Amino acid sequence: MLHLPVSPDLRQFIDAYVQGGWFQIDPRSLRGWHVADQGQILITDDDLTTPDERNSSPYFQDFQRVWKLPEFAAVAFKADNHQWCMSLLRDSLQGPMGADERATLVALSSHFGRVIELATLFDRRRGAEQIGTLELAGIAAMLLDWNGTVAALTTAAEALLGPDVSVRGGQLHILDGAANRQMADAVTALRAGRTQPRQFIVVRREDKRPIVIQVTELPKLLSGAFGRAGVLLRLFDGDRKLMTAKEALNMAFGLTAAEARLAVELGHEHSIDNIAEKFAVSAQTARVQLKSVLRKTGTHKQSELVALMANMPRKE
Repeated sequence: MLHLPVSPDLRQFIDAYVQGGWFQIDPRSLRGWHVADQGQILITDDDLTTPDERNSSPYFQDFQRVWKLPEFAAVAFKADNHQWCMSLLRDSLQGPMGADERATLVALSSHFGRVIELATLFDRRRGAEQIGTLELAGIAAMLLDWNGTVAALTTAAEALLGPDVSVRGGQLHILDGAANRQMADAVTALRAGRTQPRQFIVVRREDKRPIVIQVTELPKLLSGAFGRAGVLLRLFDGDRKLMTAKEALNMAFGLTAAEARLAVELGHEHSIDNIAEKFAVSAQTARVQLKSVLRKTGTHKQSELVALMANMPRKE
């Protein structure tokens, strides 16, 4: 898992760690999980590497030396049926963990697990709310968590499942080999923080038109700090007439035609004044409509409405 909560002073370090690909050769990560799985709670470099190895390792010499964070310890704990580790880094002035600090961290490990489980509950509720909105709009969509597991899906998405696209053991399976590889690469890129424009994957079917899957990162206001739900998939069935954005807004939120029109234009990031001019209404009327749209959609500001519109059908 690459999207971990991190203290602000280590944000740049984590960004360099992920974007530079150092996580792929980090002996702490590559070996630490095995030690944690054996039941060890507190893990240090001495449990994973020798001093000679650290003196010759590119990870320690070319990366860690630049960031000047030589001291490391990790606390392992179980949460939500997964193994977790909280890594702690120190500079040379702070020095290694003392015996009292180690004992305190071991004593706190079970509490860390409860914190993660509580955060997970909140993240799942946010995911359920997001799926609920798409459900009301009749949109075929799935949420994937940080582990690539299908966390939630709408009824419309469930109706599309079959031999070509299926969910088995919580994992999404695509029969079309090329599309399956594209999906895996797209999800991996998003999880690793390599944000890219919305990607469309064409899933070819033998006796039907293709299913097109749109892969996007979940809007930040809907994804939790612990990243349980991080990737949103929208599925478009080539054999079905697509619902328009205005129809979806009316079905999901009861927006009037004028309100839906305004929401669609805002989704294209047009200003209120430009929208008012385009449809020959006063700016005051457009602002009144905006207040009504925010109230009906449960959003509180224009940026939240724009994020919501990103998940509405693109057909107008």
